[in-house]
Amino acid sequence: MSNINAFKNIPEISFIDNITLEDIRNEMLDDYQEAYRAETGKEPDMHAGTPERLMLYAFANNFYQALKYVDRAGKMGLLKYSEADYLDNLAVLKGITRNEATAAKVTLKFTLSDIRTSVTAIPGGTRVAAGDIYFATNEYLEIAAGKESGTVTATAITAGTGANGLAVKEIDTLVDPVPYVANVTNIDVSAGGTDKEDDESLTYRVYNAPNRYSVAGPKEAYEYHARRIRSDIDDIVVYSPEPDKVNVVFTINEGEIPDSKVIAEVEEGLSADDIRPLTDIVTAKGPTKSNYDIKLTYYINKSDSNQAVAIQTAVNEAIEEYKKWQKKIGRDINPSKLIQLIIGAGAKRTAVTKPLYTAVNDYDIAIAASTEVTYGGLEDD
Repeated sequence: MSNINAFKNIPEISFIDNITLEDIRNEMLDDYQEAYRAETGKEPDMHAGTPERLMLYAFANNFYQALKYVDRAGKMGLLKYSEADYLDNLAVLKGITRNEATAAKVTLKFTLSDIRTSVTAIPGGTRVAAGDIYFATNEYLEIAAGKESGTVTATAITAGTGANGLAVKEIDTLVDPVPYVANVTNIDVSAGGTDKEDDESLTYRVYNAPNRYSVAGPKEAYEYHARRIRSDIDDIVVYSPEPDKVNVVFTINEGEIPDSKVIAEVEEGLSADDIRPLTDIVTAKGPTKSNYDIKLTYYINKSDSNQAVAIQTAVNEAIEEYKKWQKKIGRDINPSKLIQLIIGAGAKRTAVTKPLYTAVNDYDIAIAASTEVTYGGLEDD
C-alpha cells in the first residue's frame, strides 16, 4: 500500500466486508448444526477434534483463502493499494509506463604511450572497468596527431545505480586493448544511473497525472515532470522566488543531494518548451546542506538483560532510521523524534546531548555529520 500523504485520509476498504476466518468457521458450524437438527432431529456432536468439526474448519480455511484473493484482486484496481504488474496496468490507463533502469555515465581520458605523428583511433564500444563494473565508450574517438590524450563519454554496460559514485581515477582497467594506448582513467565521478522505477514513485506519478495536461505552470506539474525525468527523485520542493522564475529543489535516493550532472538533466528536461510556460526560467538545484551531530547515551532495563544485545542492535538501527527521516527538505532538526525511535527500539531511556532542536530553512536539508553513541549499561526498572 502506498505511503503517499494524500492517501492517508482515504478510508480503508474491504471487498469482503472485513470478514475473518473465525467468522467463516462460526458461520459454517452454525449452518451445519442447523441443517443436522432439521434432518435428524438430533443434536450434532461438534466438540473440538470431531471429524465433522475438522472438516468444516478445512472448508472454512479454503473459503477464506478464496475471499482473500477476491479482496486483493479488488484492491489491485485502486491506486492506494495497487502494486507490481497490477499497478503497471493501472498506470497505462493514464498513458503512463514504469521508467526502466538507466545506466550511469562517466568521462574517460585515454592517454597514449607516446605522442604520435598520426591519428590514433579508439573504437566506439571500447570497454573499460573498475573491478566487476564495466563501461563502454559511447562513440568513436580520435586522438589527433601531436596530442597525447583524448576524452570521450562512456556508459555503464549494466543499468542501475550500482555503477554510480565511482571516484575519479577509479575506472582504470582497459578491457579491450587499443594499440598505442598506455592507460585510461575517468576524470569525473560516474553518475546518472537509476534503478527501475519502484511502486511508490510510479503511484505518485499516476496520482499526479492530471497535472501533465498543463505545461509546468502549477507547482504539482513541475513535480510530476521532474519525477518523470528522474524516477529516483526522493523529495522535491518547487517555489517561485520572483515572477517568471521557478526554482526546483530536490534530492534523490533517500535524501542524497544530486550532483551537477543529475541537476543539469532535470533542469534541461523541465526547461523544454513543451513543459514550461515560455516566460518561466527554471533553475534546478540540490538543497543546501545543514550539518548536525548526534551524541547520546542510552540505557536498558535490567529486566531486559537477556535481550540486551538485540536491543543494542535495534537502537543502532533506530539511529540510522532517524538520519533517513531527518533528510527531508526543510525538515527541522528534531531530537524528540530521535528519542522516540530509541525508546521504541527497547531502550529504557536516552540522554541526548546533540542535536538540539534547530529550525532548518525551507530549502535546506539536515545531514548528520558525526555520530557518537554510548551504551550506558543496565539500570533498575
